[in-house]
Amino acid sequence: MDAHRGAVVYLPSIEDVREAYEIREALECMAIAKAMPHVTARLVGELEDVVLRMDEATDEEVWFGLNREFNYNQYAASKQPHLRSILMNVRNSASGYMYVFVSEAHRSGRSRVDHLRMLRALEKSDVEAAQGVIRRHLGATLESLLSSGPATKAGPTASPR
Repeated sequence: MDAHRGAVVYLPSIEDVREAYEIREALECMAIAKAMPHVTARLVGELEDVVLRMDEATDEEVWFGLNREFNYNQYAASKQPHLRSILMNVRNSASGYMYVFVSEAHRSGRSRVDHLRMLRALEKSDVEAAQGVIRRHLGATLESLLSSGPATKAGPTASPR
């Protein structure tokens, strides 16, 4: 709310969306490298359980929460609380337009394939493979978001009072 203009709705620009995903890619690749020495069979099992619950989720809000849990658990394994916090802030800043992507990605099964690839990389302690999954996943997500049109060339817009 702006005292002089009323409600202001923020529509991210294409540049905003692209920047958020570039930051996420760099930080997620760093986090997975830091996490890999701490990945246990128990963590992989917990992540597999999250993926199974995502498969069963019929509500997109539930699926979105489980997706967040999947990623948060990976970040937590990094043993880098500041990095995890920054990553969650970047993810949260993108969540407004992520909902546009979630239903399409969930229905197509593309996210499931990426989650399974990440699980295999974690099982093998393969940092490069895990980082490749991150890059491909975020790149495909970004392209889908940009082609679906949630971003604009403008920034904040005022709505009438």
